[in-house]
Amino acid sequence: MAVAESKPSQINSPAEAYMQTATLKYRATASSHGYRQLEQAMLDMGNLYNALIRHRNTATGSHRRRWSLKLQNAHLTDLNRNDPVYNRYARRLLASAARRVNTSFSEYFKRPERGRPRTSSPYRLNTMEISEPAVGHLKLSEDGRKGYVHIKGLPRLQFKPNNRLPEGVQPRIIRITRTPSRYNVLLVFNQEITPEPAPNQSVGIDPGVKHLLTAVNQTGQVAQVPGLKDREHRKVMRRLRRKMQRQRDSALKDGRARFVSHKLSNSRTRRRFRWTDGPSHNYLKSLAMLRRVEQKRQDSLAGLQHRITSQLVKDHQVVCIEDTRISNMVRSARGTVDKPGTNVRQKSGLNRSILFQGWYGIRQKLEYKCQWYSRSLVPVPAINTSRLCGKCGSIDEANRRSQALFKCTDCGHTANADVNAAENIRRQGLNLLARAENRPSGRPGRAAGSPTGKQAHKAGLEALASRP
Repeated sequence: MAVAESKPSQINSPAEAYMQTATLKYRATASSHGYRQLEQAMLDMGNLYNALIRHRNTATGSHRRRWSLKLQNAHLTDLNRNDPVYNRYARRLLASAARRVNTSFSEYFKRPERGRPRTSSPYRLNTMEISEPAVGHLKLSEDGRKGYVHIKGLPRLQFKPNNRLPEGVQPRIIRITRTPSRYNVLLVFNQEITPEPAPNQSVGIDPGVKHLLTAVNQTGQVAQVPGLKDREHRKVMRRLRRKMQRQRDSALKDGRARFVSHKLSNSRTRRRFRWTDGPSHNYLKSLAMLRRVEQKRQDSLAGLQHRITSQLVKDHQVVCIEDTRISNMVRSARGTVDKPGTNVRQKSGLNRSILFQGWYGIRQKLEYKCQWYSRSLVPVPAINTSRLCGKCGSIDEANRRSQALFKCTDCGHTANADVNAAENIRRQGLNLLARAENRPSGRPGRAAGSPTGKQAHKAGLEALASRP
């Protein structure tokens, strides 16, 4: 019995203009004194973030009204006027720290199991931003080849704009981020976008380990994207980690470091490494090198993911992807003392390969890019996608002979295992989309892309509240 293929109706709907949030990222440069000034500003904003966290955590009884963001902003106004440390910074920089704290507590109230927001090392803060910047905060040179960002309390940052930077439009947010190797300026704009119509085609995507993903479109064209070749990155990272471990062992032997017991939330204790008088200079150099190598690999992987997802979304109207549960796939096979696991070392190597491929990054970029271009993204359950025969529809565990070979035990159909899985994902995704579009409105269930039950309930309450 051949597998039927359902085509979704009304795929090519007329494109309507909509507002899109576009973020442009540029590398920022400053003088040597400017870099030191940026480091101090990041440290001061980290201390302010911790102070705001402590202020909210200590509010009890009649002082619970201090949990209001409005009242904390009023305290920040007094701080900006009277404190000798924070009066040199722009008021909007301090307000961004208060908004970040308010967002952390809002997420905590939604999901208390995550735990109450806590203070952290002020050196870990890597982002500063201002909302609704003034005209003087962002300027371009007369020839348009250089851009400047100058905020009170921060040095003048210079960047090279490109043709994507809109002329005569002020950004909604100016964000400054710090990475182990550089500083970046992110400009957030609101732009009106008219999506380009895509051909009436669908594509199925199967993520893998040997290949980053395998895509099969409606015409049968196959595209297998090899994963990022990060062998050299891994080699350098292993060498640096071994060097840092030797430095920690030497510090423990000389008495410059120790282990302390730390109590976890589940009442268990864990031993943690602590320096007595701070880490050595050579250890900090090794740590900086390791972070630069990790950042370089992350940038390479992010660039590869952006190129792949942009091409897939622009060329196809319906994008079907396997709904993989990554947390379940990378679960350890170690087992327990009573029931120890098998092939633990092989499973740990597979887990590392899955995590290094960055499947979640591809899924995340496809979600918002499909929303940008008015495409349909259909997550397909992963069950039996690799065991289903694309010719006869037979499902058997023996069909998947190896990692790369698929051979049906009923009809003898032979194909690449990833290609067969991608075609099955595309067909099942089209069937799910067709059933969602043809479902009567009175029956339970929701179409692909429609709001969930909580979102619909919230929208209904808002509609009732807006009635006269």
